[in-house]
Amino acid sequence: MPKLPAQVWMGMILLGVSLTTFIGVRQWMKSRTLVPLDMPVSLARGHTKTGPFKINLNDYYSVNIDTDWARFGDPNCPAYDRVKAQWILYKDGREFSQWHESTPYTSLDGFRGEEGTYDLDLEILSDTACLNPGNPRLVVRTDADDYEDSTRSILWASVLGVSLGTALLILGSIAFSGEVRPGTTRISDAVTIGQNFQWAQKLPLKKRFSLVPAFALVAVPVLFVPWLAFLIIQPLTPIGLFVQVLKPGQLAPKSDPLSQPVLVQVVDAGPRVEPNLLVNSNAVTWDRLESVLKNELKVRSTWVVQVESDPNVPWASAVNVMDTAKGLHAKVFLLTSPPSHKAEQTQKSAIQSGSARPR
Repeated sequence: MPKLPAQVWMGMILLGVSLTTFIGVRQWMKSRTLVPLDMPVSLARGHTKTGPFKINLNDYYSVNIDTDWARFGDPNCPAYDRVKAQWILYKDGREFSQWHESTPYTSLDGFRGEEGTYDLDLEILSDTACLNPGNPRLVVRTDADDYEDSTRSILWASVLGVSLGTALLILGSIAFSGEVRPGTTRISDAVTIGQNFQWAQKLPLKKRFSLVPAFALVAVPVLFVPWLAFLIIQPLTPIGLFVQVLKPGQLAPKSDPLSQPVLVQVVDAGPRVEPNLLVNSNAVTWDRLESVLKNELKVRSTWVVQVESDPNVPWASAVNVMDTAKGLHAKVFLLTSPPSHKAEQTQKSAIQSGSARPR
């Protein structure tokens, strides 16, 4: 009995490893709680306790109310800027995080989750029961894009491995079947063969039927590789940054400075000059913006950043500020007016006097 060719062994190993990897990654993704809570909720004034729900990922989770207003579309009850709420989050029976904000909106900030069992106590402060016909839902979710991006390349590599392993297995099986097929040729029914037949067959006979062409089995996996490369490196359509527009003065002033939002002002410094930055009226350099914002936010219970920009400032500068704040998981409000005259005077006096240097 001839041994199996190396092609067959390589095909079986590659096919087995690729299938195991593909199934394992898919099962791992299914077991992650990307949306640990999705339940109906009443938007009438009052408390709602979610009951226990589990989280098995150390990641940032957002808390949102999906009003589905577009489905029932009551013009007398707009969902935008109507819902006022606050919540307290408990982990394993102890208070873990809380959120209090007077801004009416359906996005209720979020929290940095850890593995464990949680319970959310939601309090609706506004009388928005008119939104209940839309069957509003309370949703706690994390961004699945990071996990899908990290596993997508592994899944595609597994698919490629399955294709190559199958091709090697088929080619090796065809070659093996040709080796074990008996090669005897019957010339005559006579017991003895005359001398005239000694020279009749010197060259090997051709096979009766041609084998399956191997080109297609090899070409498909090979062409699959550049197609996969083009699929991965193709440009993605930008979707922008989700921020909220807020007019100055809409938020009620608070006595505690740590309960107020962080104000970032982008002030024009002249043509072809990088704009100046002010964080809570203090001059900040661009390379220190992220660290300063992080220090300002970590002492606050609510992470809110307001962005003001001078009309002459390039739009990219304001976007960079908003992107930095969003990267810190802060809620970003874009103010619709340019920086105040007081802020500009603070910036100019700090630079001219040299008494206050950028942090």
